Amino acid sequence: MYIILNSLQNLIRNRGRNILLALMILVVIVSIVVTMLINNTADRVIDNYREKFGSEVMITPDMNRIREEAMQNSANSGRVRMIAPQLTPDELIKYGESEYLMDTLYHAYSDANSNDLTAVNKELGPGTGNRMMGMRSPGGASASENENDHLSYFRLTNSSAEFEEGTRGLNSAYDTGEYKSREPQADGECMLSAQVMENSGLKLGDKIKVDAELFEPGAEMGERTFTDIKWDLTVVGVYDCISQDDDERDALQSAYNDKRNEIITTFETIKANMQEGKQGIRVESVYFLKEPDMLSDYDKELRSMGLSDNFLVSTDTASYNTIVKPVERLKTISLTFMIIVLIFGAVILMLLSSIAIRERKYEIGVLRAMGMNKLKVVSGLWVESLSLTLICLIIGLAAGSLIAQPVTNILYEHQVQASQQEENLTNMNPGGMGGMGMGGMGGFNRRNPEEVKPDERLELSLGWLTVLQIAGIALLLSSVSGIISTQKIIKYEPIKILMERN
Repeated sequence: MYIILNSLQNLIRNRGRNILLALMILVVIVSIVVTMLINNTADRVIDNYREKFGSEVMITPDMNRIREEAMQNSANSGRVRMIAPQLTPDELIKYGESEYLMDTLYHAYSDANSNDLTAVNKELGPGTGNRMMGMRSPGGASASENENDHLSYFRLTNSSAEFEEGTRGLNSAYDTGEYKSREPQADGECMLSAQVMENSGLKLGDKIKVDAELFEPGAEMGERTFTDIKWDLTVVGVYDCISQDDDERDALQSAYNDKRNEIITTFETIKANMQEGKQGIRVESVYFLKEPDMLSDYDKELRSMGLSDNFLVSTDTASYNTIVKPVERLKTISLTFMIIVLIFGAVILMLLSSIAIRERKYEIGVLRAMGMNKLKVVSGLWVESLSLTLICLIIGLAAGSLIAQPVTNILYEHQVQASQQEENLTNMNPGGMGGMGMGGMGGFNRRNPEEVKPDERLELSLGWLTVLQIAGIALLLSSVSGIISTQKIIKYEPIKILMERN
């Protein structure tokens, strides 16, 4: 107890010297507070991004390899034919079953028709989007025999991107006590537009039949073998196309291309009618890795599953860098600054402590001559140092928290601008001929663009974990500098110290 009380009294007795030490410690602590707040916030932003989005994987044709093969084949035929390879729906689904993936988004769609439904703008005809172009009806009749059976006025899809974008919304006008309009969740459920519901005289809970056709790939249009498929669906929801204008009728518009003629169901419902080796149901997929570093392992796994060398496996670095790169740069700057501050701070603290201890050499000699052992002497000096550090820690936490946010805002804004400039330069000067993506048809929204914009600012928060980390670093730095500076004097014998004083 004497050591503690004497150490606290020494803080007051040696005010000038301790104020100088305290200022140096305060500068170091404030710097640590700012950098630790930035570092921990950056880690949180990066972890949140990875948890929310993962790292998007793209499987694209290797156009350079395809071009080389086409040039080699042209030696025999005299004509260069470049045909981009396509992945089958079965392959796309198989590649989504991997332990390296955090999530997989599937979009399946099929041209379809239903005798239970009346299409919006049916008088415009099916248009060029018709799946078979009027070549065959499900019953094998020609186009003129039964037009309603074989022309595709509808698209069966599981895409709900428009709901996220706000261009579609639920319609509650058909709600009853028994049914509430909602999105399909279970197999066999579907949504229809309010206009199709009205034209067809349907209500929530009604059942409809939807038919389509599958065919074997490769054969000429007139020689294809067709397989009829059907879905039995229950209407559980009604939607409105907010952006749809009834008066918008250009040359390309048709009933098939009208968004209000989409039948929205679940992916599993559409997948149930897929048949291996047959086309007619189209599938798009987007894969998200748990970590960007897993790309190489995932690539090897895909090759073992049979993925051709004519495809490239890459990640969407643009979206990743949009959010993560400015934060990572800010984190690097803060860590570098903290390391520099710690090194110079430790050196200066040791020099100041060493000078202070040398001035107190006689005091230490007297204490040692009175019988106080080395451990108690060091303990007393250590308590002084810790007490001074604790006072500076309280002030430093408050001061650092106040200045951390403005400093972060300025640094982060510069990093965002630098990243955007680099991205613009990259877009203006692409490093080669890009591959053809496997997705993008059918309005498949891979990711909401609003979600991958960099945050306008990083909101810093001082949590208990950060406080403990800052306190630990400050106390360790103060303790090490104090102990190192006292080691030399403690080695002297008390008689020698007192003789030097004389």
